[in-house]
Amino acid sequence: MRALAAFAAALAFATLGSCITTTTGHFKPEVSAEQAASDYSHLALAYLDANDVALARKYAQTALQFDSRAADSLGVLALIAQREGDAEAVSYTHLRAHETGRNL
Repeated sequence: MRALAAFAAALAFATLGSCITTTTGHFKPEVSAEQAASDYSHLALAYLDANDVALARKYAQTALQFDSRAADSLGVLALIAQREGDAEAVSYTHLRAHETGRNL
């Protein structure tokens, strides 16, 4: 009985180990610039929450490359400026967000 269980386990591992998923063709999901900006904005906020200001700034700026009106990214940049004590940058970023017609 023990030998049968060992054989079944070995067979299962051998079978599972040989499972490979292969994609053929050129699958490229269509992602809108707005969705990319949103994703980068969320990533920027996560890095800011983790106190990694450099990466937060990088991803907020990347989001703005996809959508210059990305209010979430402008908000992250305003929070970074506030942490750094740059009142002028905070005001500028809030003004920029206000001009886009989106709320922070």
